[in-house]
Parts: sequence; structure tokens; C-alpha cells
Amino acid sequence: MAWFKDIIGDMLCNINAALRSLSNDENITFLLSGFVKADGDSVYGSHDKVYVFKYKDVKFCVTGKSDKNKLLTAPKTYLF
Repeated sequence: MAWFKDIIGDMLCNINAALRSLSNDENITFLLSGFVKADGDSVYGSHDKVYVFKYKDVKFCVTGKSDKNKLLTAPKTYLF
């Protein structure tokens, strides 16, 4: 899972042109389907994990006002 966060952090902090049209109140969502094993669950990969990043947090990273490590502490996460 750490490798995923590292790749997403690099991608979000280095991408700019593709996200320029978003407004600061929008979000960027990643869905990892069948990727997470929940505590106490015997079936590996039986849950989806969702990461929701605020665009304004991504924009701070892109412009150098923040960094990848700080960005990766910011998303809301959900487990389904």
C-alpha cells in the first residue's frame, strides 16, 4: 500500500495541466477496487478503498507551497 501512496503523491504533485480546469472546491478521487483487507476479515481483497483529495491541497503541492508527504496526510479515506 505504501508504494501506491508514493506513486499517487508523485503523480498529483507533478501534474498540473490536466487539473488546471478544476476549481478549488472540487475533489480528486481514487477508487481501489478489491484492494484492501479489513481487520478481522478472512477474505483478502474483499473491500474497496477510496481516497478523496481536495484539489486545493493538490494545487498547493503542485505550486510548491506543500510537499508530497503533507499531501498524503490530507485525503479522506473510506473503506467499503
